[in-house]
Amino acid sequence: MAEPTAELGLDSVGQTLCRGREALGLSCAEVATVTRISERFIIALDAGDYAKLPGRPYALGFARAYARAVGLDPERIAAQLRAELIALADTGITPSIAYTPGDPSRVPGRASVWLGAIAVLVIIVAGLIFWRQNYAPAGALPSLLTQPAPIRPHRPTAAAPPSAAPLPKGTALPPPDGAGQ
Repeated sequence: MAEPTAELGLDSVGQTLCRGREALGLSCAEVATVTRISERFIIALDAGDYAKLPGRPYALGFARAYARAVGLDPERIAAQLRAELIALADTGITPSIAYTPGDPSRVPGRASVWLGAIAVLVIIVAGLIFWRQNYAPAGALPSLLTQPAPIRPHRPTAAAPPSAAPLPKGTALPPPDGAGQ
């Protein structure tokens, strides 16, 4: 049977969540694993220390996930937490919810960092090969510091046409090959 204070809703969100967790025989670490929330945030919710949470939206989301994990109504817990946060603000005791750095357990591992570095190197090398094959000049460029060789005029090397002596008047030209026969 539940305690009378729990039925009247006099327990804080932290106490309610803690009782639900303990009723299932779960540790904070087990709830953190199930909810994928850092264990330090689970402990802060249990203690009602909202200043250790990254912000109000996170506090509400963490409380909902925690409530789901221990079999409590997540919307009721979220509403109760909102009321507690408003009450704290009305009394002037506003929790200093400040930015906290990311969870160290979610930092990529050494293998991921090395694979990422290798992938970047492969992309750079592939880009250089592509550039060299498509955009680099095929031959050596002339130096801008030396005098270029003089340009020689182009002379045709084809055989000279037969001398075109004038034909006597009235002489017909021979027909082209195979034409007119």
